[in-house]
Amino acid sequence: MTTPRRLLVRCLFEASGHRTAEELAAEIQAHAPDVSISTVYRNLEELERLGVVVHSHLGHGPATYHLATAAHGHLVCRKCQTQVEIAEVSSRTSGDGQSPISDSRSTRDISL
Repeated sequence: MTTPRRLLVRCLFEASGHRTAEELAAEIQAHAPDVSISTVYRNLEELERLGVVVHSHLGHGPATYHLATAAHGHLVCRKCQTQVEIAEVSSRTSGDGQSPISDSRSTRDISL
């Protein structure tokens, strides 16, 4: 594993909540100033492809990233952009046996 990827994974493990690529890059660059933002994005894309990281678009802000853990959703206040994680409820189906939400991602995002 490369140094930038190792630092990125460490930042994600130590993060409390969701982080933007820019926030992650700033933390990584504090330890390794030569790591560019494009390197962070490439590593985030690869970690997402491998199923280690999930990204979400919460509200109108930039994409945020977090480790892929148990499925969960997000509630985002439209006024103050406060974000709250909620447990995923996946057992509900409509009358035809289909999920009422057809999105196949492991997270659900709802703006309030």
